[in-house]
Amino acid sequence: MITKEIKLSTGVTVTVHPVPQKIYDVIRMKHPDPPVPILEDDRTATGEPMRYENPDDPDYRKALREAERARQTAWAEASLLFGLPDMQVPDGWEPPTEELEYLTGGQWQPRQGEKGRKLDYIEWELLAVVGDYQRVQAAINQLAMVSEEAVDAVEATFRGDLEVQGQGEEPARDSD
Repeated sequence: MITKEIKLSTGVTVTVHPVPQKIYDVIRMKHPDPPVPILEDDRTATGEPMRYENPDDPDYRKALREAERARQTAWAEASLLFGLPDMQVPDGWEPPTEELEYLTGGQWQPRQGEKGRKLDYIEWELLAVVGDYQRVQAAINQLAMVSEEAVDAVEATFRGDLEVQGQGEEPARDSD
């Protein structure tokens, strides 16, 4: 297995492993998009109700954003657990619980279980410096053979906001 050594700002060197591709599928199955609401309209010529999807429904759009946020959170956690499998939480380490409870009005709680504790350690101690987190994530992406050029190429295929200049003209991408 190909791994990559990353030296963090604290001087600690971590071994980054590739994250299995199957994790994407597992996360997608756990956090699927909500179903698009179906509306019925009885204003048809035949009197039969016409059914159609309503992707602009505000509740649906909110649920869609929540599902995407849940997938992003799950991916961030999975990438750290699978990308840093050798990382061990030092004996006696505790997250900054009192400080976080103060800042969140008592809403923050440490994650439960061994894996939750490991994630808390990675996020609050090991990769506390943004640059360290970014270097580890870049290594995970590199090991997955996802280059920045490949991401840029995929993003360029997104439709984005299209604007038609005039009748019969090709749509132009809105550059704002």
